[in-house]
Amino acid sequence: MSEVEFLKPRLDGPRFRDHAIPLDVLKDLAAFEEFLISVAKTEWLKDHPTRRRTPRGFMSDVAVKLKGVEEGSAILVLTAFIASTTPLIPNAISPQQAYLQRASEAILEAVSAAETGGSPTDSLPAKTLAYFDRFGRGLRDGESITFNRGDGISPARLTPQTRRRLVLAAPGVTFITDDAVRRGTVVDTNDADRTFTIRLATGQEVKAPLPPEHRDAILDAQREAPSGIRIAVHGVGRFNRSEKLVGFDGVEDITPLEPLDVPARLDELQLLKAGWLDGGGKAPNAISLEKLGQLFTDYYPNELPLPYTFPTENGGVQFEWRINEATPEIEIDLPSFRGEWLSGDDEATFDLTSAEGWAGLADRVASLVATILNEEIA
Repeated sequence: MSEVEFLKPRLDGPRFRDHAIPLDVLKDLAAFEEFLISVAKTEWLKDHPTRRRTPRGFMSDVAVKLKGVEEGSAILVLTAFIASTTPLIPNAISPQQAYLQRASEAILEAVSAAETGGSPTDSLPAKTLAYFDRFGRGLRDGESITFNRGDGISPARLTPQTRRRLVLAAPGVTFITDDAVRRGTVVDTNDADRTFTIRLATGQEVKAPLPPEHRDAILDAQREAPSGIRIAVHGVGRFNRSEKLVGFDGVEDITPLEPLDVPARLDELQLLKAGWLDGGGKAPNAISLEKLGQLFTDYYPNELPLPYTFPTENGGVQFEWRINEATPEIEIDLPSFRGEWLSGDDEATFDLTSAEGWAGLADRVASLVATILNEEIA
């Protein structure tokens, strides 16, 4: 068996700064291995135009594995393990290795073309672009996978935006799948076709598969929907070319929501129109609200009390905690995410785009909770 280190992509973004890799991103690597092998077979057929298919077992003894993670955000060391016999000529590479290398070069050229406005199909057959519907799905806005190509060639950088262009470059493709979280009330379940429907804050109704392991939670949520109980559905969403969610292809998790759930309340604030406050209120930016909801989910500790969530006249958001008689608050400017904290005489400013900023805010809330608890015990 030969072992060849052939790619070292770098993951960039806040989630990768501690050199850790979320599991939803690791799932992309399985799709990438399948992608590479499919393109390698296509490259072989280019060299053998009279053949309609590759030889039996071609590339079946090749496996692409994650050998390690190096520092520098998170650098993945991808290694090809090839079980075929050693070439007769010393230091020569096997056909499998040669076609695997050609495949990786073709994929990176297509990524680069999508990033720079070129045509991905100059490097890859249109049908293989469908693999990008799975590879890169775990990336969020502001994150990327960068592939260095050497020899003075500019790196190829896969982002959520370039991935979208790659998928939609294939003829006839009208939808793209992506990780999605949506919150709403359950309005219908259908055991016959194993689906359920949630109504979002916008009023849109979205259908999703009904997983057996989540069936009881979904039925409970449907019974309690009239009282305002909502759930969060996390799964694989199907989006049209206008980036509108039209349904879920798969459901990974169902979470019942607290009445004060912040992302759910931010969903509602997206419905505000200019002039909402006696003709003078500025409507908050929907994209900024979505980002604030994601930041809150990522960084606000679950063990701390949830705040009430209100819009501000200038298009921002205010969180207000009600801890006995104390009502600390933070007013967040959008889109800068600069938060002004006020609790009695205690004032502070936090950058809520950073983990450090959220840690500072959490410390303030935790300190207040601890003080009040100590006073009650005394």
